[in-house]
Amino acid sequence: MNATKTPRPKVKFWVIVFLCVFVSLWRNGVAIKCKSFAAQIQKHKEAPS
Repeated sequence: MNATKTPRPKVKFWVIVFLCVFVSLWRNGVAIKCKSFAAQIQKHKEAPS
């Protein structure tokens, strides 16, 4: 068996895990930004103009 020709499934596995974590963190960050933005809009609406 040649070490250069055998694929490394562990590397692929970690790449997939990293992508999943990255995407979930990015989505959470976007959700937090939207929430804070909505809260700001709500404050502007409640404040008497």
